[in-house]
Amino acid sequence: MTKSFLIATGLIAGFATSLNAAVDLPKIRQAEKISIALTGKPLSSDLRTKFVNEQITLKALADQLSASPGFIEHFSHFWTKLLGMQSPIDVYAIRNSKGQDFQSTLSRTNWNGIGVSEESKANVNYLTQYIASHETGPLELGLIACPDAPLLVWNNSSGKIKQFTRSAVDGMGADEKLPKPIQAGTKALWQKLLDIAKETTATCDDAVTTVKPYWDPDKVTVHSRYVDVAAYKVPAKVLERCGPAMINCNLRNADDYDRFFDEVGLDISLEPGYIIAHTVAEDKPFSDVVTSPFTIMTGTYGYFMGGLGKSLWANYPGGGIQDIDNAIFSPGNRLDRKHYWINRGPAHAGILTTPAFQILTNGRRAKANRAYETFLCKKFTVPDGAQADPKDSNPDLTKRTYCTYCHKSIEPMAAFFNRWPTTGATNYLYDNAKDVNDTGRFNGAQGAGAAAFGKILTESESFDDC
Repeated sequence: MTKSFLIATGLIAGFATSLNAAVDLPKIRQAEKISIALTGKPLSSDLRTKFVNEQITLKALADQLSASPGFIEHFSHFWTKLLGMQSPIDVYAIRNSKGQDFQSTLSRTNWNGIGVSEESKANVNYLTQYIASHETGPLELGLIACPDAPLLVWNNSSGKIKQFTRSAVDGMGADEKLPKPIQAGTKALWQKLLDIAKETTATCDDAVTTVKPYWDPDKVTVHSRYVDVAAYKVPAKVLERCGPAMINCNLRNADDYDRFFDEVGLDISLEPGYIIAHTVAEDKPFSDVVTSPFTIMTGTYGYFMGGLGKSLWANYPGGGIQDIDNAIFSPGNRLDRKHYWINRGPAHAGILTTPAFQILTNGRRAKANRAYETFLCKKFTVPDGAQADPKDSNPDLTKRTYCTYCHKSIEPMAAFFNRWPTTGATNYLYDNAKDVNDTGRFNGAQGAGAAAFGKILTESESFDDC
């Protein structure tokens, strides 16, 4: 079925009233209902004017709106809720294939261990690398609430000055209760850290410059007290490291405030919804949503994956993607909120192999069940009156009394996801080992991997109806 057919037979029929030659109030209401149904918002003033002047028909209006950015955003949010996403994914919680969080100068763990004289994070090699990453590179910013405007400084730099002074001047580690000398050869490095901390902080009374950062290009919005304030204050050395509009830095105003990573987390969470919304808006076959090797990424998402999150590519099938040379990854643009079709490779299957779907579904059975319920509109059930047998402890759930009603179908379906984490693991991590058997069976057909499962789903009689 095409998008135009669905629009013509669905929306217009559903909102039908008498269609007289003259544009009257009931017809305007139809147009408004179509706009709200497709975009979640009333008609824009220009489309309303066109409709009132009979320059656009209801069907043409529906066609135009169903290909608009407003439709894509509205429809993607609808599908994100339908899939069961309760809140945006926490990017900091994602681990790479080695079980580590991605390494970046914006990580929340940057300060951990600095100043503990007996630990490896206080030796010459570590401090040298740490200083190199902070002398010219990006910074995670903190905010000082000055009376006239917010002041941006290196997060926690002022709080570390005392600690760095103790090491650089007195030669002692951070713990005042258990004083230990700093490691040999590190005193000059501690002095460099002290210099960095001093030049990247300031007080409300210091002479600083002003800046309009990328997250607030027009006026300050981080606090209602600054309703009439146009710009932030920033020390010169912070601006030097962050670049124009603070483009290379990130604001962490509080423990959970992280604008850039919040945007990335939202983009990852909406990725399945974006795939579905663009598939519909662009009149592609709906089967693509569980079979296509392509996905939708924003420029912001791509910038993250090409830089701070590049160690996460190893989590993907094949250890990367086919479209790795796409410009959104290198050099990319963290302010680019446009959407791009990205070719991941033949092992992928629409939303089924997105990080959001994999993280959302905790275990292989859950992955199969979520796809079954969402795209076939069915649920696994047992017959009325069926009873479990406490004496039956058969480890094969496809044969155990009572359990067999569901598991004789769901176990072969779960096998399509054998390369993905088992129950208890919610991370996006594909097992690229060659000896993993991920051949599954469903609806009288079998194949290997999520791509085969997606294809079999679309061939079910229930797929189109659902």
